Amino acid sequence: MSKRHPLFDIDTVNDPAANHDRYEAIAAKLSDALIQIQAAHPDWVQARYRLRSLAANRAKLVQKFVELLQGAANANVASDQVLELLAKLLEPVVNETQFYQQVRHLVATELSSSIVPLREQSLIWQPELELATQSAAKNENAIAILLLDAENIDLNQEAEAWLETHCNYPMTLKFAFGNWKTLGDRDAQLHRRGYQLLHVPKGKNHADDKMTIIGSSILVHFPNIKAAIVGSNDNDLENLRHTLRFQGLDVSLLQRHQQTLKLINCKTKESTTLTLLAATPMPSVEQGIQYCQTYLANAEAPKILISQLSSDFSRDLGFPISTFVKHHQLGKTPKAFFQKSTRFKVTAGHNASQWYVSNCAQFSSENTDTDNSQSQKFTISTLRRVCVGIAKALIQKQSGSAVSIGLLAITFRQQHGQPIKTVLKQLKLGQSLPEFLQTCNGLELRQEKLEWMITLL
Repeated sequence: MSKRHPLFDIDTVNDPAANHDRYEAIAAKLSDALIQIQAAHPDWVQARYRLRSLAANRAKLVQKFVELLQGAANANVASDQVLELLAKLLEPVVNETQFYQQVRHLVATELSSSIVPLREQSLIWQPELELATQSAAKNENAIAILLLDAENIDLNQEAEAWLETHCNYPMTLKFAFGNWKTLGDRDAQLHRRGYQLLHVPKGKNHADDKMTIIGSSILVHFPNIKAAIVGSNDNDLENLRHTLRFQGLDVSLLQRHQQTLKLINCKTKESTTLTLLAATPMPSVEQGIQYCQTYLANAEAPKILISQLSSDFSRDLGFPISTFVKHHQLGKTPKAFFQKSTRFKVTAGHNASQWYVSNCAQFSSENTDTDNSQSQKFTISTLRRVCVGIAKALIQKQSGSAVSIGLLAITFRQQHGQPIKTVLKQLKLGQSLPEFLQTCNGLELRQEKLEWMITLL
């Protein structure tokens, strides 16, 4: 017959109340050790439990351990069951630490011995050499993540390089959130630089909400993240920063105000700044409007999707049209700006989310001039004469010495019902409009900042 374990020998254990007190004391030590671990090494806690405060659930933890100890057939079974529960709560890395060995020793000795007083046994978690070595080994693969609200922070390559120099871990993961329909070609730029792009519909706080959802659970998919940078000028992401800090990450806030970037450590509140070199200057109101009018005048279709115009505006002028509109306080959105302006006309498409824009004069002449002009055939010489005539008339009307090439293109379309670029294609000249105008006798072109200007010789 096998020898019974002393714990369950009626001669040595005859006081159920005393046994319960012993189980509860062991359970309390185990629970307190887990709470210490979550505070010092939250990455050692299984991802599904990192957002839960073990300290707040201490009573439940103690009760769970007591139930395991009471229901075990012997000390070995009790030890195994306790370790199984720890495996559900903690990452495998803990198995190689001294803490794990302390747990095995505590359960075995406390359950099997009635000689050594419980108060002399202890389970203390502390960052000893073995634990520090284990943590250092894991940090070899540690990375940082950037969560960027692309709708209010435009991060160029220079700024990104500066950011990486202030990060203690490689910035391997980069996520950008925004409504890409309104941000020009920013999505293509960020994609080329290795960003994961997440699209959100237009509307207040949509980017913030999605960033919070993705960021709060990112450790489940990438447990080796050690630091997070939250790039946004909005205050709505404070909860996300708190959540990431609670999960044990080093969290920093990145903000941008005009040409200045500010990186703030959320724990120490220390900050560092970067003044960006002046890049392309923001177009003036007139320059932006002139670009849009010229773009629409040269378009082959009578009206263009606002999203398409926005994309090319960003590519050619270096700023999303939404940024241009907000900077000059022209409206909340590009659509609102075009609707308010007397120079443009906005019409709805078949899809409720599609809106088209056209030049006002161009739109009104759509059905009057087009039919007559379609039968008109230009030759190279007649086109040159028409262009010179328009340029002279505009300069005389404005009482100035020069006129923009865009205004000439708009006037041409108003008078002849088709874009001048279409006529150039029909003539198969293989020239851009500035190149063609330079062949016109009596005209001279010069480039001023964002546009070509025409003067008379």
